[in-house]
Amino acid sequence: MKRVNRIALVLMGLLMWTGARADAPVGMNEWCPIMPDERAEPQHYADYEGARIYFCCARCRGRFERNPEGFPAVLALAQARTEAEPQDHDHEEAHEPHAPHAVHDHHDHDHGVEQPFLNWLGRFHPVAVHFPIAFLIVAAGTELVRLRRDRPLLADCARFCVWVGSVSAVIAALLGWFFGGFQLTDGDWIMTAHRWLGTVVALWAVAILYACERSRRSDHTGARRIYLFLLFVGAALIGVTGYLGGSLIYGIDHLMW
Repeated sequence: MKRVNRIALVLMGLLMWTGARADAPVGMNEWCPIMPDERAEPQHYADYEGARIYFCCARCRGRFERNPEGFPAVLALAQARTEAEPQDHDHEEAHEPHAPHAVHDHHDHDHGVEQPFLNWLGRFHPVAVHFPIAFLIVAAGTELVRLRRDRPLLADCARFCVWVGSVSAVIAALLGWFFGGFQLTDGDWIMTAHRWLGTVVALWAVAILYACERSRRSDHTGARRIYLFLLFVGAALIGVTGYLGGSLIYGIDHLMW
């Protein structure tokens, strides 16, 4: 019976995987030409010289659209598609009035970092941002509780969260520059706002850490007030920055009811 159950589970998994890929367009390339170890997705494509090329994510598509000549593998795939398929078919498909993916997505952004090592480090940015978001917001919440019930345990907890959150904020911002590229502006205003607000948050986090340590070494109430002001405003800035980061993937209205 256990063996039968295992076989049934495997079959169900295969059916679910097949169903997930059932909506793939005819002739769609299976793997992303920029990230060969990632599967291409039907919603991320670009039309180039009569050929439709599919990518694994909006970022890879954005990289190609902004600098097609910089990706010979994609150009070779497009040329092979153009030679193998009639261009009229691709032209009609690209201009189909009811095609769900005919609208250009303005929320993609360019990696911009062509150095392999820095580009690889930048991929850890989505993971690293969870640490400052979580720890600094928890620190703010802990300090709110301390305003009513001041306990040594709460003070130590807040200090620990401030240290982890501030250090990780700097690391996440640096990885974000590796991930998004070293340019001052981007084609998408959301990406530009996220880039610079994230940089401000990292610097703000350093100020929070300094104010936190100073408030512990000083009996003056003004030092603690400055620390709390920086912490609460910083938590709000982190929330806005995280929202813009999510908007790059899911759209600016992704939190609408």
